Amino acid sequence: MKIGIYHRRVSWNTSGGVSVYLQEIAAQLAKEHSVTVFSSADEQVAPKLADSDVNVITYDRSVMAKRLEQLTQSKLAPEKIDSLSLFLSGVLRGMRSDIRSQCDVLLTGFPVDDILVSNLVNIPCIFQYHSLDVINKGTKIHDFVSSSELTIANSQSIADRLQTEVRIRTNGVVEPGVDYEFFSEGKQSVLPDQGVSIVFVGRLIKNKGVQDIIKAISNEPQFQLHIIGEGEYEKNLMRICSKKSVSRRVTFHGRKPRSKVRDYLCSADIVCHPSYDETWCMTNFEAMAAGSPLITTNLDTICQYADHEENCLLVEPGNPNQIQESLQRINENPEFAKDLIDGGRKTSKKYSWESQANDICKHIRNCL
Repeated sequence: MKIGIYHRRVSWNTSGGVSVYLQEIAAQLAKEHSVTVFSSADEQVAPKLADSDVNVITYDRSVMAKRLEQLTQSKLAPEKIDSLSLFLSGVLRGMRSDIRSQCDVLLTGFPVDDILVSNLVNIPCIFQYHSLDVINKGTKIHDFVSSSELTIANSQSIADRLQTEVRIRTNGVVEPGVDYEFFSEGKQSVLPDQGVSIVFVGRLIKNKGVQDIIKAISNEPQFQLHIIGEGEYEKNLMRICSKKSVSRRVTFHGRKPRSKVRDYLCSADIVCHPSYDETWCMTNFEAMAAGSPLITTNLDTICQYADHEENCLLVEPGNPNQIQESLQRINENPEFAKDLIDGGRKTSKKYSWESQANDICKHIRNCL
């Protein structure tokens, strides 16, 4: 089969979340099929793709992005600017014929991408929901306007919410996986040997709960927080650090390539991801595979694989006191921390990208 994957950041070296999911799926599918990814040319191609048999086609969208920002007076969300500028730049550079010649089927993972591309090309398209954020008033409009043959979700929780909240029935679920060997082989010396290192990896938005970690360590001088990622909430987090007088103990490292993210996770004394809302949270799996004790939230989606006191410690969203107690518990009980690490490794080994790619193939065959 000739399979295409379209996403504005699918080829990027420093992206996380959906982009990593699509990179891993692409690399696995390319072992048995012809796979082409279509992406913007903003960054160097990720090693996961460069070292695989995946064909990467990128389009320079920089000029178009600036024009759209001027036309909309920067009122459009950045991700929509990204999506529209890639599509328009791609169309001007022959993307339609590229997709036709390279693909029997096309996978998309962002609603605006799906609407635009599924109506551009005359081949079957499959749209996958990757985030709860896109389930809103516009979801029904997207479903009506999209020309995709199938709709799938990356977790059962998304599928359930689509059914109950907007009455959209998906055609199946394909969950994320984790590259256990990759994350278990990281360097363990990238963080300074000062105090107890806590690592957070993810987008810096309010719903990720980083502010709760900052509050949790405010009265615990032994803890040093390392934040990997970027986002619109970063300045707010810096202000909270200043207010709580912990700025010297909190380091913002910015966005990093996957190999560096792995090293930070492997070097952490504790990984903390106290999100308020998640569909799955691949960072949790990556922390487990990296061999670091994990603190995360007791969301229904996370509890599908997270067992309190077995492979992690679970806290309520928005509860800095529980985070503080969990940090102390792990720090003061090395044997208990080791038990959590062992439990996390066992859990992460159960989810391979190979099996997830096989599930994707089943859906592809259904629409060919």
